[in-house]
Amino acid sequence: MNDAWNIPGYTAQNGAWGTLDSNAPIATFPPGVATVTVTGHLLDSDGRPANGRYTFDPSADRLVDTATAVIIRMKTKIVNVKDGLLSVTLIASDNTGFSPQNFTYRVKGVIAGQTQDAIDILLPKAIPEVELGNLVPVATSMGTVYTPTVWTVNDEPGPNVVLTAADVDADPAGSAAAAQTAAVADAASKYVPLAGGTLTGGLTLDGANFTVQREDGEGAYRLRVTGDGLDFEVGGMDVHVSAWSEGDFTGAQTNVMRWEPAGPHLIGRTQFGTNPFNAVHDLDAGTGVASLGAKNGLANVRLAGFKDSAGAPPTGTWAAGDVVLDSAGAWHLCTAAGTPGTWT
Repeated sequence: MNDAWNIPGYTAQNGAWGTLDSNAPIATFPPGVATVTVTGHLLDSDGRPANGRYTFDPSADRLVDTATAVIIRMKTKIVNVKDGLLSVTLIASDNTGFSPQNFTYRVKGVIAGQTQDAIDILLPKAIPEVELGNLVPVATSMGTVYTPTVWTVNDEPGPNVVLTAADVDADPAGSAAAAQTAAVADAASKYVPLAGGTLTGGLTLDGANFTVQREDGEGAYRLRVTGDGLDFEVGGMDVHVSAWSEGDFTGAQTNVMRWEPAGPHLIGRTQFGTNPFNAVHDLDAGTGVASLGAKNGLANVRLAGFKDSAGAPPTGTWAAGDVVLDSAGAWHLCTAAGTPGTWT
């Protein structure tokens, strides 16, 4: 008895050839055969889930494994559509090592009593699941049939082949050892030693966790996966974050922040925004101004500091919008920039 894919004598459940019991489960595809699942969501003209059926008719009547000569007989698949849903698993059109390659399927359907236009499709293995509505019609094709190549040496095929040293490009005496030594040296130059050595160029680390320990044992850092997160952790040291002007860590170095047990120490100008590129709030250590607040589309308040005496600042250069709190608890707003500017 053949299996569901009409492979004579192939028992997919136990991976062996022989007679199938009539009560055995339906066989699956043989190992190594790539499949594509076609799904569909179909509605009638009133927008309700439709019923009907589709047929998928392969242009090739059989597939041949070019390595083992195993034959898979192809047959038309008839799939019922119920409550608007369709699902069918088919052999891919371009299974590696099988002939023919790139055969097509003829797809025909009757939905809600209406015959659908027939189309020819390809099912490449690179797309293991595809929606019926996304299938692109192609020209029908029986595919490309594999033609085995008969290899010969000295124009003699099969068991009559007689090899000479020249046929296999044999090395002169002594050259094999020299070539072997050169190959070992070349391979050694491309691998990282287990201890010591310098890593240059691109580096790929295989594994979820990566740890770097200082040579003196005084500190370390690591990237560690915990649950759904990636943790960056440092032990025994403060963390200094900086930016270099050049891509090879040369040029000007600008300190951005320092992480210490007491908390993060931000350096220079710090901006807070709703995305990586806008600034809703701005703390500028260089100017001493904190621009805060932007509710309901309002502009920031430029908090410029506390004055330890009463009255507006009488000296210094100020920008329009600077706000100062004096020792008497009064707020002063610079309405015109200048030295000292105009205050209200």
